[in-house]
Amino acid sequence: MDSGALIERLKGVPDFPDPEAFDPSNDLHVDEAARVLLDRFRQVQDTEAFTLLFELTHDRLTRIASRITSRIAPNVEPDDLAAGFMARLFADLNERRDSVRRFLALAYTSMKNEVFDQLRQQKRAVTGGLRYQDALDDPRDPAQVAQDDEEHDLLARYGRQIVELTAECFSDLETRDQRVLVAREIVGFSYDRVASMLELDGDQVGMIIRRARQHLADRLLERLAGTERLPRETLASIQEVVVRRLGGRDRVKDMRALIRRMLDLSASEGRRRLADLVYELAKACLLSVKRVSERTLVQAPPRRRDVVLDDVRHLARRLTSVGHDDVDVSPLAEPPRSGDGALDDTRACLAVLAHLESTSGRQQVALALCHIHAGEHADAEGILRRLLEVDLPTITRQNVFRNLMLALLRQDRFEEALAVADDCADEWPDDPVRIMNVCFATARLQRAERFVAAARRLLEVQREHPAPVVGSWIDHELPHLARHMGIGLAQFGTSDARDDEEGTPR
Repeated sequence: MDSGALIERLKGVPDFPDPEAFDPSNDLHVDEAARVLLDRFRQVQDTEAFTLLFELTHDRLTRIASRITSRIAPNVEPDDLAAGFMARLFADLNERRDSVRRFLALAYTSMKNEVFDQLRQQKRAVTGGLRYQDALDDPRDPAQVAQDDEEHDLLARYGRQIVELTAECFSDLETRDQRVLVAREIVGFSYDRVASMLELDGDQVGMIIRRARQHLADRLLERLAGTERLPRETLASIQEVVVRRLGGRDRVKDMRALIRRMLDLSASEGRRRLADLVYELAKACLLSVKRVSERTLVQAPPRRRDVVLDDVRHLARRLTSVGHDDVDVSPLAEPPRSGDGALDDTRACLAVLAHLESTSGRQQVALALCHIHAGEHADAEGILRRLLEVDLPTITRQNVFRNLMLALLRQDRFEEALAVADDCADEWPDDPVRIMNVCFATARLQRAERFVAAARRLLEVQREHPAPVVGSWIDHELPHLARHMGIGLAQFGTSDARDDEEGTPR
């Protein structure tokens, strides 16, 4: 509004003090002008005075409303908020008997309360509409939601690294501090219980906990500053999140959550390690069966069964001590048995493994191998064919094909075994187990030409990558198959399958 025109109009308002000195940018002048105009409207119903008040204060009210909405409710229009205030003022002014001396302060308070009322109404509407789902959280501040989403994204991408760093920092704390934090933050013991359990002075517990939290937070921030595990461009944001989480009002809650997440991750890693040990024990038990060990190609032989079993029981006790009561390795035989008892021990290991990691590929392959060596070939075939439809690690998938060929050969289904060998030929052309199975199938099918080609390829693979099991098969099984077909060993490119002291062609 033009200041000259405004002053001219103010001159027409009775009792208006010195219009010439009026400064529309001065809050005190605006408050005084508003008092006079409102009193005029209230006393004599002078609507022109109210109109002049609206024109005088509209821009300023809109700016005040903008400050309120940007901080509290960005979805509320400032113009609507200012207009609503003036409408309420027009409607309820006659109920007032006192003069309004601080108009702008009144406007600020009124518009802020109006925003709060709107938010409460929205909240009631939302919660009322979802009353049948009482468990839902109340509507949250959009700004807080945006910040939480940003933090969640960072922690989702880099949370594991942060938790791993927390674990390292936790291990650097004094043993007493570690025990106090676990007892209080994780187990939830009272201060008195912590003091009694750890033989501490009751008055010391609170101080020890506060210092332990502080030490852990400080160590974590130091490690974050010097770590190379996290992208440099996002490290500052991650540090800010961690500082806010560990230094704010919810410090205790967030420190507890961080420690719990660290222990959960450690326990999760422990369960994975336990599963690996149980699988190693199952393999050790299975390979202790003579007819299995003599015919199974193993790239990484397991350790002694009693040694692996000790590791299994030790780790299981540690997991149980931190609350994993579902870890039960008692079905595992001690000491491990031999012969057919070892096959039963293998099944017991695989049952424990299924509990730890469900029916994983490696567990199912090992179970199928148990079925094969127990003469249950159809059961093994069913398991292995189902696994062909599952996405598996390469080594597990290779073992599926190997054992499926073996299951078919044991059922004298040589054509099908040969078809399976052909299916995986592109993927594992030089796999000695695949080639040995081709030799066996073609010998039984009396396909001499392909038998000779496969035998020659097997000898080449053995020369390049010697393996005792393969060498033994070449020494004993291959000559037997060749004689069965009336083929001399010279056709394989060697005059004798025992060219050296090891009994393995070179």
